[in-house]
Amino acid sequence: MVLPSGLESLASSPHCAVQAYRNGTSLLGLQFHLEADADHLDRLIDGLRVPPELLGLDLMALRARATDSLQRMRHACHAVMTRWLDEVDGSAGDLDASEPAQPLG
Repeated sequence: MVLPSGLESLASSPHCAVQAYRNGTSLLGLQFHLEADADHLDRLIDGLRVPPELLGLDLMALRARATDSLQRMRHACHAVMTRWLDEVDGSAGDLDASEPAQPLG
């Protein structure tokens, strides 16, 4: 993917050339879900068109591994959104990006 003129790439990986971008301070685009939680994971699993077992997925192991990752994503989401709101209009002034997000569950 090539970004249109004026957009700044913020993140990429070997699997996705543009994972995050912005246009100044008012537009932030993400190709992933920072807000993901256990319910989001369950909806993704429920939406599979092929039974997970046929894909070689062990759902119990997947959920166990995801618990820690989802918690880290929750903290990252809080930090990213707080910083972005501050850059847009200062409306995150009451939020502390270093303050941990509430635990999942």
